[in-house]
Amino acid sequence: RKRHGRALQRVRRQDDTGEGAVRGVRARRPRLPPPLPTTTTMSWYADLRLSRKLSLAFGLLLTLSAAVSAASLWRFAGVRREVREMATMWLPSINQVGDYRRVLLAMRVDVRDHMLALDDAGRAKAERTLAAHTDTLRATWARYDSLVTPGEERRLADAVRAAERGYLASLEPILAASRANDVMGAQRALEAGRIEAGRFIDAVGAVLR
Repeated sequence: RKRHGRALQRVRRQDDTGEGAVRGVRARRPRLPPPLPTTTTMSWYADLRLSRKLSLAFGLLLTLSAAVSAASLWRFAGVRREVREMATMWLPSINQVGDYRRVLLAMRVDVRDHMLALDDAGRAKAERTLAAHTDTLRATWARYDSLVTPGEERRLADAVRAAERGYLASLEPILAASRANDVMGAQRALEAGRIEAGRFIDAVGAVLR
């Protein structure tokens, strides 16, 4: 009976201490994960008073409004620069080229009047008008040339000057035949000069486009 009592106490001791079937070996208990932190990244905001929260929101709103205003002013300044450039450079250039084209059309009318004149007085009058229009053409071009910007516009302007020289050179045979009262010769010279006239008109139109 004493031996049985000691064995029972040994079993109870093993159950209480967690000893396994092998003597001296303690059973390992599973490790639990560490507890999660009770605070979050926004806990500082949650701990603020209502007045602080309102002040923070109002300050953020003011900052965003200032950023939007600054971006709008920057874009408006860019628009003003473009408008100023158009007013000081592009619009005067377009006006000068428009005047240049009108003088060119008037010169073609002068050539027709020279060919249709019935006497020397009519042809002389047409030549004086043509000479005046030629001077106006060159003066108008000089005003436009001072406004030409480098790059594509300069290339178009040089093409106009080359076409102008070709057109003025094509007028000499027409006027010479008309002075000699050679109607057929003047007509043939006019037909031959249509290529130069068309090239001239196209070059001016390219600048306007």
